[in-house]
Amino acid sequence: MGVARSGEPLTDARLIGERSAPPGTATVPVRLADSGVAGLLQPGTRVDVVTVGAAEQAEKVLASNATVLTVAGEQAWQRDGPLGSDEAPLVLLAAPEDVAAHLAAVSLGQPVTVTLR
Repeated sequence: MGVARSGEPLTDARLIGERSAPPGTATVPVRLADSGVAGLLQPGTRVDVVTVGAAEQAEKVLASNATVLTVAGEQAWQRDGPLGSDEAPLVLLAAPEDVAAHLAAVSLGQPVTVTLR
C-alpha cells in the first residue's frame, strides 16, 4: 500500500494489500460526517463507530474496537472547499462480522464518526 497516482485504477488489493480483515471480521467502507477526522486515522488505529440514535438523540455505538485498515481519498479532504458526500475520504474498517452489515447500512443513511481508542 502506498501513494496512488491520479487516474490509477484502484483494486481491493491496492487499497488494503495484505492487511485484509482479520478472521471473524469483515471490511466495511464508511465516510465520516467530519472528513477532517479521517486525517487523524492511520492503519491499525482502533476506533468505536458512533452515530446519533434517531429517537433518543443520544449517541449509539455501531461498532466497538474496529480497526482502521486504510483511508482512501486523502486528496479530497486536504484541498480547500466543502466536500460532497462522494468526495469525503473513504475509511475502510475491520469490524466484527456480526455488526459489519448493520454498520454499512446505517452509514449510508446517517452520519457516523469515530472515537479513537
